[in-house]
Formats: sequence, C-alpha cells, structure tokens
Amino acid sequence: MTRALSEEGGATGWSCDRRESLDGRLGLLRSAAMSAFHSILSRLVEEDDAAGAIFVDDSGETVDLATPESAEQMRLLGAYAGIYLRQAQRFCAAERMNDVRCVEIGCRGLQLYAMVLREGYSLIVAHRRPTVTAISRRRMQLAARDIEREAFA
Repeated sequence: MTRALSEEGGATGWSCDRRESLDGRLGLLRSAAMSAFHSILSRLVEEDDAAGAIFVDDSGETVDLATPESAEQMRLLGAYAGIYLRQAQRFCAAERMNDVRCVEIGCRGLQLYAMVLREGYSLIVAHRRPTVTAISRRRMQLAARDIEREAFA
C-alpha cells in the first residue's frame, strides 16, 4: 500500500510509509533509499539534459522521479511507458523472441526511453530535444546499475 506524505517525505515530496518492499515482503521503504533514487535520477536528468527520469515499479506506480517539469505529467508518462514496455515484453515472450531490454517511443516534441530493471521495475527517461541515442542509453545503463545496487542490495 502506498500513499503520499507531506513535503517532508523525500526530495520529491513523495514517500512511502508502507509498500511492497523490493524483495517481495511488506516493509518500510526508508526515505534514505528514496533520496538515493532521487539523487541517481537527478544526476541522469542533469547529465542528459532530460525532461525527466522516472523509476517505476511493476504496477506502473512511480517509486521516485526527477524533473524540472510537471511531476504529475512525468508520473503519467512513466506509467504509460511502463505499460508499453510490459506489452513489448509479453509480445516477445509469446513469439519466443529475445528478452526486451529497452523500448524507445517517439512522439512530436518528446522522446521516451524505457529500460527494464530487475523484478519488473523500469527506468524511463523523457527528452524534449533530440539526443544521441547511444550516449543516452549508456547513461541509462549506468543509472540502472546504481538503482539496482540501491534497490536490490
């Protein structure tokens, strides 16, 4: 179960008092972990000059995000990108294709990159300007490694 807390609840104003822990047991997700995620996501936004970076759980809920833009809009983008990513995974599994690791979604004025993490989690980065895909993907891989280190250590 998740719920929003006051502005005291982490760098984004969101925290979780009780939620399904990353290893599958009900527990506390400490604000320190949320700060670690936010720090990683903020660094990714800054280095990539991105519109936002979102860490999403397997149900499409935002675990944490960093954005200079509307947090609510980024939560929605994260949820939809997570849905597309899971649909691509299901399609590839049904067709006995290789696992999906990353999906790119191009829209007018927005480019989304969604990367699969462990246990159904995903990392999504939104760009308003065209970016060099290889550089962005490499930065996402580094951020994904850092998030997984924090989340699954």
